Amino acid sequence: MARKFTLRRRRTGRFRRRLLSLLLVAGAVGWLVGLVGFVDRIPRSADTPPEGVDAAVVLTGGSQRLIAAAGLVEEGTVSIVFVSGVGATVGKSDVVSVIRDGGGTLSERTADCCLELGHTAQDTIGNARETAAWSTQHDVRSLIVVTSNYHMPRALLELQARMPDIKLVPHAVQPSEVRLDDLIRSPGSLRLIAVEYTKYLAATARIRFSNALRSG
Repeated sequence: MARKFTLRRRRTGRFRRRLLSLLLVAGAVGWLVGLVGFVDRIPRSADTPPEGVDAAVVLTGGSQRLIAAAGLVEEGTVSIVFVSGVGATVGKSDVVSVIRDGGGTLSERTADCCLELGHTAQDTIGNARETAAWSTQHDVRSLIVVTSNYHMPRALLELQARMPDIKLVPHAVQPSEVRLDDLIRSPGSLRLIAVEYTKYLAATARIRFSNALRSG
């Protein structure tokens, strides 16, 4: 009897280990397939923004994002740009210097009238919270979102969750150091995209769970 019980336990243990291995393999395959789809959805260039958008928000994370946002206000596409997530001691003149040092243009006069800074955000969730509060204060109904192309899916996800009634228009920036079309030969780019995709999955799960709790 004891021997039969021991054999049964061993078989059960082997079955559980095999099942766990199969689940891990299936999860890894699913993650890889999703990663490929995620890469395909990343925009390779910025579309020309439509006319009549109320404002633009740029999520800090590099001079290229700031340069792109500065171009929108200098060209008259929008009349105001909100920069979310700048350091507590950073002022408008510092932003202008970063833009100019990166090869962009933004006059001090334009910065004074058309640039507003947010100092509270520390991450993408904070960007969404900060931008939502600013948009409410300024009665914004449509918003151009400026961020790196690989970051755009998660940025839109977080922003839309906070601002479901505001139209979001993506304006993606292609970082020169991220090689989307040759990830196999660019381990750094592949690692960046893999991490970003994992963050996107986590954000999706968190937002869906939060929505389910509210609706339930």
